[in-house]
Amino acid sequence: MIYLGDMSDKTESPVLNLLNRLLCVDLSAEEKLEMLEVEYSIPRTQKIEMELVHMCNLSQGVLERGIVRGIEQGELKKAIEIAKKLITRNTTINDIVDLTGLPSEIIQDLISKRLDAHVQFKVKAF
Repeated sequence: MIYLGDMSDKTESPVLNLLNRLLCVDLSAEEKLEMLEVEYSIPRTQKIEMELVHMCNLSQGVLERGIVRGIEQGELKKAIEIAKKLITRNTTINDIVDLTGLPSEIIQDLISKRLDAHVQFKVKAF
């Protein structure tokens, strides 16, 4: 198994170990080039340097996109939590949209789910 960004897990396979280290986000391109040369006796050529720098730039871009997505998901989750609290306080849909930035369709869906859960609770109580 290849672990992107985690060099602490060693495997029996030298090829997988090499890939783990090449794909590790904690090493710079220069460190990876040195590792290839010293530990794996792979000569340092201009082509290898260019490809490794390109690969590192790609992995950095993937990492940055992942961070952005994570932040966006966290912001959405927080906005939904706030919307749920505002719904329990009988805040208008327009005010919830203004305060959270969520579309009114999401707010209406949250209200519907809350009403459905409330009705189901009442039915079970009988």
